[in-house]
Amino acid sequence: MEPVNAHEPFPVSVGDVIELDVHDQPYGDAALGRFSRLAVFVPGAVAGDRVLARVTEVHTRYARADLISVVTSSPDRVPAECPLAGRCGGCQWQTTAMARQHAAKHGAVVEALRRVGKWEEPPVRDILPSGEPWRYRNKARYAVVTGAAGTGIGYFGTRTHDLVSISRCPLNMERLDALLDAAHDLLINNPRFDDLRATTNSLTGRTSAATGETVLRVAAKAASDWGAFAEALRQRIPFVSGVVVAGHPRRGDRVVWGSGSLTECVRGNEYRVSAASFFQVNPFAAGDLVDAVAEAAGLQGSEILLDAYGGVGLFSFALCRDAARVFLIESDASALRDARAIADAFRAQNVTIVDGSVERAARRIPKADTIICDPPREGAGPGGIRALVSLKPRKLVYVACDPASLARDSNILRAEGFRLAWAQPLDMFPHTYHVETVALFER
Repeated sequence: MEPVNAHEPFPVSVGDVIELDVHDQPYGDAALGRFSRLAVFVPGAVAGDRVLARVTEVHTRYARADLISVVTSSPDRVPAECPLAGRCGGCQWQTTAMARQHAAKHGAVVEALRRVGKWEEPPVRDILPSGEPWRYRNKARYAVVTGAAGTGIGYFGTRTHDLVSISRCPLNMERLDALLDAAHDLLINNPRFDDLRATTNSLTGRTSAATGETVLRVAAKAASDWGAFAEALRQRIPFVSGVVVAGHPRRGDRVVWGSGSLTECVRGNEYRVSAASFFQVNPFAAGDLVDAVAEAAGLQGSEILLDAYGGVGLFSFALCRDAARVFLIESDASALRDARAIADAFRAQNVTIVDGSVERAARRIPKADTIICDPPREGAGPGGIRALVSLKPRKLVYVACDPASLARDSNILRAEGFRLAWAQPLDMFPHTYHVETVALFER
């Protein structure tokens, strides 16, 4: 098919093949070009490419198109490490040079704070790179899908429900890759486990860079006996330290063999974390994240610190020696169990763990001088931010995994009298478009 003429009144329709220059790498899974007046997002393209692409969606102000071929390569285009790059939904920017990735992530934070947050000149620092650009992930979750064509184990493709089968991933730490590869092979190819395969929803592997402990967590539709599978996995992977089956959130997981938790170490502090609990997936950047939060908090020893959405207490226990008192708010049952155990291990008598949502739990806290707010991807929202602001803090340290959520919540903070002192982006997820940001708000 001949490329469509860019000078037609409305330039494209679904199915058209177009040739265009790609000029930007915005936040998201696609690079941005223009065809006539229309913005066109092309996954797999790199800013500086000239590409041939097939239009898949047309909207009033933009279109999306699938990459067919690269006519002229960008200076920032590099070979992919993985043969599944572009198909698998695990990462999006493998073909983009690291310096360009960093520039794009920094730009995404600046743009969100400027356009969504309405900060005229947002004070955004240079991005902090990951200590390791490859083999940095300590956790991966693979979906297990059984259908007429058989069973597949892997990630869903970008913007699709199609499963991309995976045995190895260059972002996974070596032990994690070996664990999931062996579990994949046993579940798919060993007829002893046909019944287990039919009821399995997902396989999640976790490993500790500090100790080498490696745990497999299985989520299944029905209760089954995983003992023989655990024994077979131990024969294949001698370093596996535990196999658990996901249970009810309040009751916890069922340990089939070994231990259902592992020890993570960040800046000399040890955290015993269950396979079900959230923890930072990049241990080579987690220390920089803690350092940025500690700098923003600037504790002098007399403050009351509130750690909202605190998880197992990464920040609470890293900073508790520098505060008079610490309140940790969390609602996830697994994280709460871990946080209480970690508090005992730290002998952190000045840390109080509060069970509940931020909106409700904040009512039980008398005041806070400094607040750390590390909400899920969608942000704290008006209810969460106003509950925290009601405690009349002088500082609020916002930890964001999505620039748009940070920017939206910063609007509420400005209305409450806060100013943005600085924002520090961190590249905790190389080869994806995701970026972590620590932002300090003061009043």
